Amino acid sequence: MDNNRKTDSYDFDEVDADDTQASDQENMEVGEEDNYPSNNNGNHGPTSPDAENDIGDTSEINNNEDDLDKLKANASRGAAKIQFVVRNFSKIDSTVLSEPVYARNIPWRIMLMPRYSGQDKTKHIGFFLQCAPETDSLSWTCSASATLILINQVSKEGPIIRRIHHVFFPKENDWGFSQFISWNDAMDPSKGFIRNDSIILEASLNADPPHGVCWDSKKITGFVGLRNQGATCYMNSLLQTLYFTTQLRRAVYMMPTENDDPVRSVPLAMQRIFYDLQYCDKPVGTKKLTRSFGWETLDSFMQHDVQELSRVLLDNLENKMKGTCVEGTIPKQLEGKMISYIKCLHVDYMSSRIEPFLDIQINVKGKKTIYESFEDYIRVETMDGENKYDAGEYGLQEARKGVIFANFPPILHLQLMRFQYDPLADLNVKINDRYEFYDKLDLNRFLEKPENEPANYTLHAVLVHSGDNHGGHYVVYINVKGDGKWFKFDDDVVSQATAEEAIDNNYGGTEGDEHFGRHCTNAYMLVYIRDSCLGEVLRELTDDDIPESLKRRFAEEKKLEIQRRKERNEAHLYMSVQVWREDQFSCHQGFDLFVADKAKHSTYKALKKSTLSEFLTALSESIGHSVAEMRPWPLFHRPNGTTRVIGLDESDYERTLFDLAENDENWFIFLETLLPDDVAKKCREFVSIPLNVPLLFFEEVKPNRVDLLTDTNIPLTKAMEDFTDGDIICFQIDPKDDKIPTVEYYFRELFNRVDVKFYDKNVSNDPGFALTLSQRMHYMEVANAVASHLNVDPMMLQFFKSYQPYRDAASHHPIRCSFEGTLMDLFLHYKPSVVKKLYYQKLTIPVTEMENRVQVKCTWVTESLKEDSEFFVHPYKDATIEELLDEAKTLIKLPPGGTGKLRLLEVVSNKICTCYDEESSIDCLTQPLQRSYRLEEIPQDQIDLEENEILIQVAHFQKEIFQTFGVPFLMKVVDGESVDSIKQRIKTTLDISDKDFEKYKVAIIRLGRVTYLPDDEDKTISIEDLQPTHGGSGFVGRPWLGLDHVNKQPKKTRYSYVERAIKILN
Repeated sequence: MDNNRKTDSYDFDEVDADDTQASDQENMEVGEEDNYPSNNNGNHGPTSPDAENDIGDTSEINNNEDDLDKLKANASRGAAKIQFVVRNFSKIDSTVLSEPVYARNIPWRIMLMPRYSGQDKTKHIGFFLQCAPETDSLSWTCSASATLILINQVSKEGPIIRRIHHVFFPKENDWGFSQFISWNDAMDPSKGFIRNDSIILEASLNADPPHGVCWDSKKITGFVGLRNQGATCYMNSLLQTLYFTTQLRRAVYMMPTENDDPVRSVPLAMQRIFYDLQYCDKPVGTKKLTRSFGWETLDSFMQHDVQELSRVLLDNLENKMKGTCVEGTIPKQLEGKMISYIKCLHVDYMSSRIEPFLDIQINVKGKKTIYESFEDYIRVETMDGENKYDAGEYGLQEARKGVIFANFPPILHLQLMRFQYDPLADLNVKINDRYEFYDKLDLNRFLEKPENEPANYTLHAVLVHSGDNHGGHYVVYINVKGDGKWFKFDDDVVSQATAEEAIDNNYGGTEGDEHFGRHCTNAYMLVYIRDSCLGEVLRELTDDDIPESLKRRFAEEKKLEIQRRKERNEAHLYMSVQVWREDQFSCHQGFDLFVADKAKHSTYKALKKSTLSEFLTALSESIGHSVAEMRPWPLFHRPNGTTRVIGLDESDYERTLFDLAENDENWFIFLETLLPDDVAKKCREFVSIPLNVPLLFFEEVKPNRVDLLTDTNIPLTKAMEDFTDGDIICFQIDPKDDKIPTVEYYFRELFNRVDVKFYDKNVSNDPGFALTLSQRMHYMEVANAVASHLNVDPMMLQFFKSYQPYRDAASHHPIRCSFEGTLMDLFLHYKPSVVKKLYYQKLTIPVTEMENRVQVKCTWVTESLKEDSEFFVHPYKDATIEELLDEAKTLIKLPPGGTGKLRLLEVVSNKICTCYDEESSIDCLTQPLQRSYRLEEIPQDQIDLEENEILIQVAHFQKEIFQTFGVPFLMKVVDGESVDSIKQRIKTTLDISDKDFEKYKVAIIRLGRVTYLPDDEDKTISIEDLQPTHGGSGFVGRPWLGLDHVNKQPKKTRYSYVERAIKILN
C-alpha cells in the first residue's frame, strides 16, 4: 500500500521519489523473513543479532560504550545524526534497521527495505526514518524534520539527498521515501553508491520535544509548561511571557487577595498560576484561571488573538491594582508615549497631542526588517489638494502629518501585523513574508529628543504562530535571563533552544532550506526589555518576595487538592446512601410518600463492603437515635409507576450495602425512627382529632386511584391484613354532608394539577413565571390566573402555544378567546417530563376586538436609511393598506418638514420586492404574522411622477448579484438623465464621501444580467431600459440599480461563537 504522500525534494539525480509511510503489506510483498517482526502499524522491531552483524552497522556509535554514555547524556538534544553502513547489500531481501540514536529522549533509526512498484515490479530502495518511543502510550506525537542522504563513495556526482518533515505518532511512526533510488542504480558501481557490497545511509534530524511521552521539562530545563485546555495555546504563551517578566510577577504576588472570591478573582487565579509555575514539577493547569475570567467550556476551544488577550488581561490587572501598594505598576513598565502632530508648511501653526501606548502595532507587509517598520510608522504624510488641513483662522493649509515617539517604556510589546484584510479575497489573510528582527534593537533615532537613558533593547520573548487566519498553534521562545540562553515553551513541554531557532527560524518566508516545512510559522509578537532596566525587570524572584499569607493559602489548597484526589482514587470503594426521614416530607402534598428529587434528604458516604448493621451503628451517632429505634425501609419502584418501601429480614442486616442495593452505586431508603403501635391512634394524634370523631380510611393505590376501606366496624389492623410493606394509608374525618371535600376529590385535583411556565412573547430572553393550574381549566380561568399574577385585565391578554414542544418560540397563531377546550387539550402532545409552556402578549385593545384584526410587524426606516424602531400595527381584517398607514402614523414621530405620507414595502434578502398600493386590501400581505414590513416617509420628489419619470430600487451587492446586503431604497430616475447625475444623487442619499464612493460601481441589473454604467459624464439613461419585463405565466422582471462594493458589515455565520471577542467578565 503506497500512500503517495508528497514532500519537497532536492534531487541530485533523476529519481522520482515519494514521501510515504512504510506498511506491512509492502514488506510482505518483498518476502519478509521472520528475522524482522512487524506489528500492525508497520513498525519494525530490531533485526536479529546475526542479521545485524551480517547486514550493516551504525558507524556513529558502533557499540562503543563511551559513545553510548555520551549519547545518553545528551539524549534531550533536538539534533542528531545517524550513519548506517549497510554491508552485504546485495543479499538484502527484507527490512533492516540501524542501531538507535537518541534525540529528545526518543530512539530514532534508519529503516531500509526493498520495495517493488509498477506492473513490471521494478525494484527500489525504500529509505525511512523511524521514531519509536519506548512506551505503550497511543497518544504521543513528535514533530521532526530530517535530511535523508545516500552517500556517494566513489563518484564526484555527489550524494542523493531528500528532505522530510512529519509529525510522528503511533500509527505513522516511520516516514520517508518508498522509491528513494532504483535498486539497479544503487547496485551499479559506476554510480558510486556501492563499494565492497556496502552502501552508506545518513539521516540528519532535528526533532521538537515530544508530547505525551519521554519528556520531563522540569528535570531537563528547570521550568514547567501549561496544559492546553483545547485551544488555549495562545493564552499559555502569554502567561509564560508575563511569568518571566519577574517585576510584573512580583507585583501580581503583592496584590491583596485575602478576601477575594476564590472562584471569581482574576488576581488570585494569576497568583496561583505564577506560584504553581514557580514550584510545581509537572505541567500546570489553567482551568481555575479561565473560570475566574467567567469563561465557559466552549471558550477554551476557541482560539483568539494573543495580543488581544494581552490587552484585555493587562487592563483587568491594572484596574484591580488601583488603590493597592502596586498601583501604577503596569503603566510604569509597559506604557510609552508618542506625539501625533500636524504642522502647517506656510504658516506658523502646529497641532499636537500626546498619546500613551501599551504596545505598538507595526506593519509587516512590504517591509524587510523591523527598522523599516518603525520608519514607516513615523513616516510623514503631506496634506495638500483636497486633503488640506483646516487650520482654524488660517483656513485650509498644506501641512505635514505624522507621529514621533516621546519615550519608550522599560518593557516594549510589539505586534507584527501579519493578519490583514484582503479586499480582493474579502477576508483576512496571513502574511507569511520574510521579516527580520534582531536580538538587539536601537530605537534612539525614532525619538523626538534623546532620553536620559539610551533606547537600546534586548529581545526577551518571541511569540510564534503556526497556521493561517482560520486557526493554528502558538508557542513562545523566551530569553529567560536576557543572557541569550533561549527556551521554547510549547504548552506542557519546555525545551532548550538556540538563538537561531528562536529568532532566525521565525522570520517567515519560504526561501532557503532552513524553512522546509515551516512556510506558515513565523513571529507574531515580540517583547523587548530596555538594556538599562534589564537587571531590575528580570531580577530573580525568591521565596521571600511572596507574601506569607499567600503561601499559607496555596499550601492549604494543595492539601485539600491531595485529599480530593485521594477521595477520587478511592471513590470506587464507596457508595452513596440517600436517606429520607419522616420530618423531611411530613408536609408533602402529592402522590407517593414524597417526590424523590424535591424532598429534602441526607446523603451518606459508606463503604460498599460494610454491612447494614455497621452502617446503622455509624448512622446512630449522626442522628441521635439508637439502632433499636431505627428501621430502614428500602425504596422500591413498582410496575404501576408508584414508589413504595419494602421490608427487610433480620438476615439482611448482615448483608453488605452494595449487595442490598443490587450492585448499584446509590441506595435509597426511608428511615423510620419511631415505630407505631396503633395506626388509628397515631393518625388521630398526628392531627389532634378526638376519639369520638369518626374517621374514614383509604388506600392510595396509584396516582389516579384511591380505595375506601369500606368495613369500618372491624379494627383497622384487621382491615390491613392484606396490605404489603410500603402501602400508603390516607384518612379524613367522616363527612356528614357533601360540603367537605373527600380524599377522592383531593387526589383527583392533585392528578389534574400542572405547572405551566408563561413567557412574554415580545420580550427576548424573558425569564417567565410559573403558575400551578388545573388541566381542567378553560380559557378564561387560565386568563384570570395569569392576569392576577401580572395585575392586568384578563381581556387585555392574548395567548399563544409553543411553536413546538421542544423549541423556545411562540406560535404565530394566537389561541382564540372562544377556545372551548381545556388546558389539557393545549398540551395534548407534550410528554410528561417536558416543561409546559404558554406565551402571552399584553394588548392595547381587548382580545375580543383583537381577534377581528390582523397583526402586522413593521420596521420604521428614517430618511438616512437607518432602521429606527420596530412595532406592531393592528388593522381590521377587511382594512386597506391606507388604513394601516394611518394607524402607523399614530405610533411614530414624523420629522418636521416632510411630506407626511407613508408607504409600505416588503424587503426580502436586502431587496425591495413589493411596494404596496394604498388602495390594496390588507389580504395582499403575505404571512403578516411572520414577516416584517418596512415603513418609510415618501420623499417630496417621489410624490407625483411625470410620464418621463420612473421609480426604481437601488440595492447593494458584492461581486455576485445574489450577494445583496445593506438597506435598499427607491429613487426617481428621469428619462435622459445623465449617469453622473444619478451617481451624485445616490452618493447624496448614502451620505458618503467622494473617496469612498470611488470604490462603488453602479450597474443596471435586468433579468440577471449586469450592465455597469460608464464613467462618461455625457452618457444618459433611457427609462425604456428600466421598464418591467413581462414574461410567460404572469412573470414580471423588474430592473434595479445595483451598487457593487465590498460589504464591510460583519458577516453572520452559523457558528456565531467563532467571532466572539475576548472578554474577562470578573
